[in-house]
Amino acid sequence: MADDPFEPKPRPLIHINGLPGVGKHTVARALVALFHSHNLSARLVDSQLLIDPADAVLKRTQHGYEALRRALRFGLFETLAENAATHDNMYVFTDSQGTDIVGASTCAEYIVAARQRRCDLVSVVLSCDEETNLERLASKHRATRSAGNVVDAALLRRLKDKTPIHRFSEMAAEGGTLEIDSTHLSPELAALVIFRHVLDACPEVESDMSDCPQTQ
Repeated sequence: MADDPFEPKPRPLIHINGLPGVGKHTVARALVALFHSHNLSARLVDSQLLIDPADAVLKRTQHGYEALRRALRFGLFETLAENAATHDNMYVFTDSQGTDIVGASTCAEYIVAARQRRCDLVSVVLSCDEETNLERLASKHRATRSAGNVVDAALLRRLKDKTPIHRFSEMAAEGGTLEIDSTHLSPELAALVIFRHVLDACPEVESDMSDCPQTQ
């Protein structure tokens, strides 16, 4: 279906990718809070929201696990494309996808989802040095947030050695993938970098901000 030139452009999908424990969830929460402080509608879709239902049904090593994860994503992406009630919201996704077959195909689904929604896809890769990564991995907050979270240092090293983090080679949003080393950045400062990138890449978001009275 062709775009209606009189219909507002649906707001972007923001994909924050990185190894477990680099701080994606904390930065994403700070980013959503920053959007809200500027009267911009945004919601966080943490990766565990899609992982935990699959883990409740199948073990990750069992046949059909990835197909179940894919079906959960499909239902979510279909809603974001077809339900107009979602179009005024930005959605901030956290993820940990590499360049292997599963990671590349999962990231390709985000590109398709953005095209079907007729919105921009803003790609962010978050990283930090190994010492900081291990410290964050072992944090009490991370261990208690979800049973599905990776908290094992040996597993993190295997994931790191297995495949590089995926970078989108094809982007709808201007500026391509934003790379952030968060080793010496607070979550709030990292979120501010992403916030400014979104405003630069997606003029409709900046227009939303200028059209609304600012929250004091």
